[in-house]
Amino acid sequence: MNLYFGYKSIDLEDCEVIGKRNFAGEEILKNNRTVNSAGRRNFLVKISEEQFDILREKGWDVGRFSEVEPGVPSDCFLRVNVSYYKNPPIIHYIADGVDTLLDESRLSMLDRVNFERLDIRASEVNKQKMDGTWVKKPFVLELWATVTADRFMSRYSYLNEHEHANPATASAADDSDDEETPF
Repeated sequence: MNLYFGYKSIDLEDCEVIGKRNFAGEEILKNNRTVNSAGRRNFLVKISEEQFDILREKGWDVGRFSEVEPGVPSDCFLRVNVSYYKNPPIIHYIADGVDTLLDESRLSMLDRVNFERLDIRASEVNKQKMDGTWVKKPFVLELWATVTADRFMSRYSYLNEHEHANPATASAADDSDDEETPF
């Protein structure tokens, strides 16, 4: 992944998403404690040790998973937030060469896809942590999600190409001939 710093923004290029995604904004409980409130959409982007140090030095809220095995370094991450509170982000869903803009109601579909490539432009928002310290948190301004096309999607895409692909939805008024039905 590559990092680029702008004025009050950060670009994350070729991101790898790790951990559980929460584009849907579901409440998450762990040990009878709320670790993610309902409505908060976020996901974790894997960062290198070097990026961890750079971001931490610049005041960004970065994290590290607990060690699974002693002596084995654990993954570092940056939590990226998605909010529709003030300025809705622009979310590009790119599959089979088609760019579709996702609105808030369809954003949860990103919880279930495989990303081929993920690029993010995020604003820098200062937030106060529970311990009173201030950190910078990234909030998505624009996101480009190139996803692995579902192998069945192209097989059944013809269903949406024709207005009456589903015979159950066709009406009798749509028949072009006036001949009487034989049954």
